[in-house]
Amino acid sequence: MPRTKVAVKQYGLDTRDILLAVKQYGLDTRDILLAVGQRGLVGGQEDLITDVALGLQAAANR
Repeated sequence: MPRTKVAVKQYGLDTRDILLAVKQYGLDTRDILLAVGQRGLVGGQEDLITDVALGLQAAANR
């Protein structure tokens, strides 16, 4: 999968939650950041990072 440079805005998201998902699900940080940005998540929606990570993991296992 080629990498591209993309500007992503995550207003107020705590990166600790993203880093935790990276460790738990064995994903690339960039993939989670891009998916979170595409969903337009903002501060207070950190619980959805797990949903994003699970979706990415499921897609990778197909």
